[in-house]
Amino acid sequence: MSDFQFIASSRVLLDSLEAVGAVVPTNPAVPILENVLFSLDRSGTLTLRASDLQTTLIGRLFVEAPTGTSGAVALPYKLLRGLLHALAEQPVTISVNSDNFSANVLTDNGLYHISGENPIDFPKLPAFGAQIETRINSSTLAEAISAVASCCSTDDLRPAMTGMFWEFAEDGHVFVATDSHCLARLRVRYTPGETAPTREGPAKADGKPISVIVPHKALKLIHAVLPVNEPVAIDLSDSQIRLAIGFVTVYARLIDERFPDFEFAIPTDNPISVHIGRQDLQQALSRVLLLANKSTGTVSLGINGKMSIEAQDLNYNHNARESLLCNHEGDDITIGFDGRLTVKLLKIMGGAGVSISLSQPKRAAIFRPLETPTGGSDLMLLQMPLLLNPTFP
Repeated sequence: MSDFQFIASSRVLLDSLEAVGAVVPTNPAVPILENVLFSLDRSGTLTLRASDLQTTLIGRLFVEAPTGTSGAVALPYKLLRGLLHALAEQPVTISVNSDNFSANVLTDNGLYHISGENPIDFPKLPAFGAQIETRINSSTLAEAISAVASCCSTDDLRPAMTGMFWEFAEDGHVFVATDSHCLARLRVRYTPGETAPTREGPAKADGKPISVIVPHKALKLIHAVLPVNEPVAIDLSDSQIRLAIGFVTVYARLIDERFPDFEFAIPTDNPISVHIGRQDLQQALSRVLLLANKSTGTVSLGINGKMSIEAQDLNYNHNARESLLCNHEGDDITIGFDGRLTVKLLKIMGGAGVSISLSQPKRAAIFRPLETPTGGSDLMLLQMPLLLNPTFP
């Protein structure tokens, strides 16, 4: 292992470091994970790699380096990030001593000595077996993560629900997440040039489309590095997903569990329909929630040609009521919800109006945007109701 050095813009290096460093754990079980692995190849490409053992991020950038030099070292992420962040934008020279795994950072006005670690101790990249290859537009994936992933569960006792279900159906992508209180499903048609991936052999014998469950933490990391309207190459193995996003590559361990059969949770017979302004409803709920019970966030929606929103907190003798105009078809109904969750779903949905489909006070409500979806996307949000206290009017 030989000494090496390279020169890079402090700002460019910082951006690349932060892109991969987002996965660095705060209290890692293995100390080496506090570091980022720097690898320089003979072509002048610097590769940065960080991992928490479940997800690995890799970034690449071109640097100025002596011809034919190469090497690797693991450097502490927080320390190097803090130093680069404190520097004005300027070229920095990083020289690595491969005997003691230390680095000297040379700037216009200073020299900083950083102790590193042996790169051999850094976790190896996940091995990929038989691969399935496909592509997705980055904007489609960003929309899916933004709209769906917030409904992932945080309950480690139900691991299948702590990630986003991603199915490569015959005509498009299907993204689903649920925590049993809410469910989000987004269907997006394949764009020109995209097709459903195929899997050969026994794995395809059941005739079902290929599907995976991607952990929530990995989704957040993927979303942070997605560009706008660019192709993302995807490779799948039995236990891993790999996404090539520009100069960044993400490896994530898949959740090896059976996702709940979510279609059974979606009511199909909903004779009651309400159309209402999304922001009007969201803002009214936010105001009424100020006087709701802080532990349950329960609100009552009474629909009888208009919508009455009520909340109360018996502990402090607080109560609130607002009325909103709406378009209502079907029977009158009064139904309870966790208003905090309803506000979250309305924020996810966006748009000017929302359609709410209902059947009974004890059955789930379905929320959809009123606007005609663009790009072949179809977003549906479902919320389970709460039983109302008899003291509600």
